[in-house]
Amino acid sequence: KIEQLKVQIEQLEKQLEYVKANEAWLKQQLDQKLIEHKNHEKKGLLGRLFG
Repeated sequence: KIEQLKVQIEQLEKQLEYVKANEAWLKQQLDQKLIEHKNHEKKGLLGRLFG
C-alpha cells in the first residue's frame, strides 16, 4: 500500500514539474504577445500622426 502511494506521489510530482514548465512557457508567450502588441500600437500611432 505504501509503495503504491510512493509511486502515485512521484507521478504527481512529475506532473507538477510539467505544469510549472508549461506555465513558464505560457507566460513567455503571453509576454511576447504583449510586447508585439505594444510595438504594433506605437507604429500605428506614429503612422496616424505622421502619415
